[in-house]
Amino acid sequence: YNHAANVSSLACLLAIGIGISDVEEIGLAGLLHDIGIADLPAEICEKMATERSLEEQQIYETHPAKSVAMIKAKKIVVSEKVMTMILQHHERYNGTGYPSRPPGDRLLIESQLLAVADEIEKLTRISAHKARVNTLEAARFVLNDSAISPSGGLVSASLAQRILKILPEADRLVG
Repeated sequence: YNHAANVSSLACLLAIGIGISDVEEIGLAGLLHDIGIADLPAEICEKMATERSLEEQQIYETHPAKSVAMIKAKKIVVSEKVMTMILQHHERYNGTGYPSRPPGDRLLIESQLLAVADEIEKLTRISAHKARVNTLEAARFVLNDSAISPSGGLVSASLAQRILKILPEADRLVG
């Protein structure tokens, strides 16, 4: 549960920092974004992405749609926007990602924030597989390609710039 809470909190803080008003919906999407993983075989989820076979990765990539299906099946009342954020949290602005690979301009800005928070949380999580980095270093790493590449990466270049602009202030507060 730590991952969902951390992603939710970080996405909300980023939204507040750049002036996005749907903070409650972003927070809710962050809490629910990975519940579909519960429907996947544990042996697939326990592996790092680089260790999964192509078939296992394809199964893993169904979890955003499974999350939405679980919310509907349990009759959890959330907005369509929250459902879209959950469905899009692994999509990438440059057209990669999953499950649908829509053009970057079709991704909600809130979905992109959720994706940033998800990636930062993965980098800052304590794990036996890798060295941990602090949140500001992780954010700069995650956003750097998007900020300098006209084709974008994880998020649009303009969103990356907006987030990177608030990091010096966060650095001052933390440091």
